[in-house]
Amino acid sequence: MRRTMFVVPTTLAPVIEASTGRAIAAKERAACAVYLRADASWSPQRYAAVEADVLAALAARGEASASNLPPTCPRCASR
Repeated sequence: MRRTMFVVPTTLAPVIEASTGRAIAAKERAACAVYLRADASWSPQRYAAVEADVLAALAARGEASASNLPPTCPRCASR
């Protein structure tokens, strides 16, 4: 799968994010939900709960990698 990175001036970053980033994020989020429900047997409720935990952890920390989340978001550690 090809991924292209565009480098733009800081002042244009919000414009680029609004024009393309949101659509790509929505598509990827939907694909992730399908995978977790079909292949990992996650219920919609579990998906919503983990999503809420991740958003709360990110709001508290500002940023985090996937490996940084389990201490503050235990449901993220389950396989």
